[in-house]
Amino acid sequence: MVYYLYEEGSRARKVVTDFLDAFCGYVSSDGYVAYSVFDDAAKYPDIVRCGCWTHARRLFVEALDSCSEARTVINDVAALFKVEAECSRKELEALERKTERENRSVPIMTRIYCRLKSLSKDTATMANSLMKKAVTYMLHQWDSLRNFILDGRVQLSNNLCEQRMKPIKLNLKVCQNIGSERAAENASFMFSLMESCKLNNLKEEPYMERLFNSLCMEQVDWKLNLPCFYKQ
Repeated sequence: MVYYLYEEGSRARKVVTDFLDAFCGYVSSDGYVAYSVFDDAAKYPDIVRCGCWTHARRLFVEALDSCSEARTVINDVAALFKVEAECSRKELEALERKTERENRSVPIMTRIYCRLKSLSKDTATMANSLMKKAVTYMLHQWDSLRNFILDGRVQLSNNLCEQRMKPIKLNLKVCQNIGSERAAENASFMFSLMESCKLNNLKEEPYMERLFNSLCMEQVDWKLNLPCFYKQ
């Protein structure tokens, strides 16, 4: 399922915490500060935040032209993604993938961490503002970045969510003409349905026709009409 949450245009932490109040499981996110509240295990014992390796790597890519030291970290992060690609190619189950990560990804992460600590103490390297930003970000996010080891279902990055945001970004100018908060909520609902259809390989028009026809029925199991449960 894809769900776009609209709360009067707010990106405040309260929107996230209220929405996930009864949630138990793993949350994958970038380093946006609103999500860092879930790093507090005492306050949120049932939620584990997993950092995004794509976001962490991106800063080193940006620093590469000005500092060749960034290449080592980039290559090591690429090695983590290579492990994931091989796990997918072998079609490993979650427990098998977890074992593979423990055997192969943990040593890579140990190497990355030692490299980061060494770079953080190198005054010449840290004088480069882009490298300083990259190293500081990855060290600050380290606890969340390593959490993908805990469960084979967790992905290394939140690219899937990033891709789901593209339709919203492409429609920003159109969305500026939405005339009310109620209309904005309705728009986010329709975006949620359409993107969920894409994620489940459903053709939007036949799905919507079936959905509207269901409105005339007296007894409808609306859960079964959600795109993730819908049977054509």
